[in-house]
This record gives sequence, C-alpha cells and structure tokens, in this order.
Amino acid sequence: MAELLIVVAIIAVLVAVSIPIFINQLEKARRAVCLNERDTMRRAAAMATLTDDIDWTTYHDSAAVIAKLKDMGLIEEFECQSGGTIYADKNSIKAGNVSFRCTYHDDGKKPGDEEENLTGTGSALKNLQDALQDAWESYIKDNDKNNQKNNTAFLQNFFKNNNSEDYLKKEKVSDVLTEDQIEKLAKSMNEKQPGYTETQIRSVLQKYANSELTVAPYVLKDGTIVYYYTEDASRFGTDKTNHSNTSMMYYDGTWYMAPMGSANNLEIGFYPANFNSMLPSKFFEENRWIAVN
Repeated sequence: MAELLIVVAIIAVLVAVSIPIFINQLEKARRAVCLNERDTMRRAAAMATLTDDIDWTTYHDSAAVIAKLKDMGLIEEFECQSGGTIYADKNSIKAGNVSFRCTYHDDGKKPGDEEENLTGTGSALKNLQDALQDAWESYIKDNDKNNQKNNTAFLQNFFKNNNSEDYLKKEKVSDVLTEDQIEKLAKSMNEKQPGYTETQIRSVLQKYANSELTVAPYVLKDGTIVYYYTEDASRFGTDKTNHSNTSMMYYDGTWYMAPMGSANNLEIGFYPANFNSMLPSKFFEENRWIAVN
C-alpha cells in the first residue's frame, strides 16, 4: 500500500508539472497558426493591390477590407483559436499597405474585451482616455474663447476633480507589448540599428515588457493628448504635473518604442513636452522610434 501511494504521488507530481508545459506549448502552436494566417491575409491584400489595382486607402474599416478579400476569393474564414479577433490595422489601411492584427496575440486583450477600439491600448490607458476626453471637452468650452489650451492647467484641474489613483495605475507593459510584437520589433530595430543583435534587442524588450509602469497624459498645444509610460506617477497631483522621460509613447492610435540606447537598455531622456517644438510623426522618423502596432 505504501509503495502504491508513493507511485500515485509521483504520478500526481508529474501530471502537475506536465500540464502547464502542455498548455504553454499548445498556446505557442495557436500563436504560430494565427500569425501564419495573418501573413497569408497580408499577402492576399498585397496581391489584390498588384493584380487588381485595389486602392485600400478608399476603404474605411477592417470589415470592408476583409469582406472584399473574401469576395475576391483570396482568403477564407479564419478564427484565432485563442479567441482573438482578426482585423485590418487602420493605419495600414490609410497607408494602402494592409496588414492584419489579432486582438489577443497582438493587442493583449482577452476575448470579449475588444470593444470598438482595436488598437491595443491596455485597460489603464482606455480608462484614462475616456475620462480625459470628457474633461477636455468641458475644458475647451470654458477656455477656448481665450485660446488657453494649457497642459498644466488642464491636468491640474483634472486631477483636482478626480482621484489620480483611479486613473494613474501601474500595469505591466506586456498588456501592450506582447510576445509577437517583441519578435517583430526585434527584427525592425535590428534593421535600423545593426550594431545590436536581435537577441540583445529581444532581451531588452522583454525586460521592458515585464516592468510595471504607469500611463500618463500630456496635452500638446494643438489640443492633441499623447500618452507615455512613466515610473513615477507621484509627479501628478493637484498642484503639480511634472513630466518624466520615457521610452514608449502613444500617439494617434499607435504606440511607439524608443531605439536601443545600449546593449542593456532602451534609449531614454525624451520628454513629451518636446512635441511642442516638433511634430510627433517627424520626431519618430528622425529619432528612429518604431511603431509597435
């Protein structure tokens, strides 16, 4: 009996160890299938552009793009086995070079949480965006007659009327920077900075993704609100809105990642206020920042 119990215990331990490994391998397989299918859809869109002279910039949303490719017989119905939703990235549609994303594997969203915004923003940013949008509309009504679009005054007023702890919450960067995105970024950053290997870049990105940071806002002079990851949320209070430097920023529906600063870290030292002297799009291009999604 004692020997039997020992055998049963050993089997139980082996099962407990094997199940997580099996689940992890199964998810890797699902991720690979999803990625391959999205690559097939991207190639189909490129083929339609070349052979049928399709101008994707005239299409207004993901559903229209996918429906067109199906009607042309270039793609078939596909569902991500992890429960994610496949969609055409809106920025790629605007550029006429359509690529496809998965809300689960690319955007880090759980099935059912996609809502209308499919750009992979993370829950903390989504809550902050919604609250700031309402506050900004009220602020403009009160101050636009004097053309006072002041970042400091607006944010001080916002956090005076709202508990900063409700909106400035630490979260893992991996909510936005998924494993698939790390793989793509490592290749793109290696092309722009060949002095660093893909392995070095991947290691730095994974370390950054596993860190817990806070999403903070900054209002540009034209009224555009940009967001960035910061380590120090205490900089925001009712009487202060000091902005820290960052390596990752959110602008016009897309996250942007700073280039490598060393073999162990991303480049740092950029402050969001710099955007007041240079358009974000121009800054990202000149300083080798790369779009995450």
